[in-house]
Amino acid sequence: MDAIVYVSKHGSTKRYAKLLAEKLSLRAYKLKDAVASLKQGSNVIYLGYVRADSIMDLKKAEK
Repeated sequence: MDAIVYVSKHGSTKRYAKLLAEKLSLRAYKLKDAVASLKQGSNVIYLGYVRADSIMDLKKAEK
């Protein structure tokens, strides 16, 4: 695993991502920062908040 990537609207997902990253000794990146910092094909754990029936920005993260 290379990193934790997250999208957070009110901060809860960010806190979960930071805690998980600490426990797994990984870095946590906001999605927009991960695009610039990680190479394509990196193995990541993605965390996003749920809105209606989808996980926010999951399609962007898959690219």
